[in-house]
Amino acid sequence: ARLASDVRPELSTALVGLLASLPEGRGMPSLGAFAAFKNRTVRLEAIQALGRLRNPGSDLVLLGFLDDPDESLRVEAAGLLGPVSETSGILRVIDQASGPDFRKRSLKEKTAILSFLGRTRSAEALRFLAASLDRAPLWPSKRTREMRLAAVAGLAAMRTAESDAALKKGASGRGRIVREACAEALALGHADARPGPEDESHGQD
Repeated sequence: ARLASDVRPELSTALVGLLASLPEGRGMPSLGAFAAFKNRTVRLEAIQALGRLRNPGSDLVLLGFLDDPDESLRVEAAGLLGPVSETSGILRVIDQASGPDFRKRSLKEKTAILSFLGRTRSAEALRFLAASLDRAPLWPSKRTREMRLAAVAGLAAMRTAESDAALKKGASGRGRIVREACAEALALGHADARPGPEDESHGQD
C-alpha cells in the first residue's frame, strides 16, 4: 500500500483490486490502510473489496471503516459486514452505539449498525438490542424512537428465539410505531428461530 497516495487515486484504486485478488487473503491487512485516505472513491473501493472477500479476517478489517467521516461509507461498510464472532470487535461497536454521538446519526445509519450487531447473533448484541428496544420513556424524543426502531431491525436480523421474545415484548410495549415495527418483524417469519447464544451455551454444559 506504500505505492498508493491521495494524489494518485487511479493507482490507488488499481492497487486495492490487486490486494483483494491476492491468494489466501494476503492483501487484507493492507486494505485497512486505505481507511486513512482522503479520496472517497478509494475508500469506497476498499470497503467493497473487503466485502467481496467475505471471511472473518476481512470483516475485522472492515470494522475499521465504521469510523469513516462519510456517513454513506459507514453505512456501506456496516451493510457488507458478516457475522463477526470476535467479541472485542462486537463490544467496540456496542460501545460506539451506546454513546450520545451515535444517537445524533441518521436512522439509516443506526439501522445499518444495529442490524450488523444482530447478524453476530451474540449474547452481547442481544442484551444491547433488547435494552435499546426496552428504553421507552413516556415522552420519547425522535432520537430515542429511532434507536428503538433500529433495535427492532437488529433483533429481526438476529433470528433467534431470544430475539423473537424481545420483539414480542416490544410489540405490546409503548409507542405505536415501534409496536407496529415489532409486529411486522415477527410476521416476516422470524418465529422459526435457531437456538440463540444462551441455548448454545447450555448445550455445552
